[in-house]
Amino acid sequence: MAKKDTTSDWKDWILGKKKSQGEGGQPEDEPQGGQPDPSSQTLPPEAARPEEVKAQMDEILGLDPQPAPGPFPPSTPPEPGPGTQTEPPPSPSPSAPDQPQPQVAPPPRDGAAEPSVPRPSGGGRLPKEVFAHLVLLDINGEVRKARELPRFFPLKRIRTLAGRHVRAHIHLDDEATVRPEHARIFYEDRDGRTLFIIEPVGDGKVLVNDRQVYGAGAVLDNGDLIRIGSATLLFYQKNLKN
Repeated sequence: MAKKDTTSDWKDWILGKKKSQGEGGQPEDEPQGGQPDPSSQTLPPEAARPEEVKAQMDEILGLDPQPAPGPFPPSTPPEPGPGTQTEPPPSPSPSAPDQPQPQVAPPPRDGAAEPSVPRPSGGGRLPKEVFAHLVLLDINGEVRKARELPRFFPLKRIRTLAGRHVRAHIHLDDEATVRPEHARIFYEDRDGRTLFIIEPVGDGKVLVNDRQVYGAGAVLDNGDLIRIGSATLLFYQKNLKN
């Protein structure tokens, strides 16, 4: 059975994000200090290689750089020929007296409380400049047998659920090792820093770079390897604004 091409959707999504936000710096590939290099961890021959996936995504993000627009020469109006008459520019038409004018809100009175800004709910979307993926490199079951790897899961929400449930955002179909609701990934913006935090749900076991994650969760770095049951996933993150 031929290997299924799973790169077209996320490639188009990457290029769309890049065109809307402009060029950014290349993501850092260095592992977190004091932790083993995720790229050195061994995977079965059928699994996708994390270093190859990262290089491919870096290459896609670096395609088609948009050059900065250069200065345009001032436009010179053509000289009128003999016998031609130049018409004066049309004068702006006055607004109709019965046309409704926009209403201006009065300033708040002294002592009046300003309206509070609502906080995004758990199902809110990530900022447009934040780009993050979980890449499924390996998992037991039909996906691996069909060689439909790697699989790309864009992180688009403030809170993302990973598990076996059919409505999980990161659907990992391995009944033997993956719980219906196995792990959650949260997005936070702390003083301008983009953070993704993963934590287990219930008795679900989660490893980040072969270290078990407990209730308090763990902050993910670009290139981290996550193990959820038999599934091995690569975390890829880039801020297109910086």
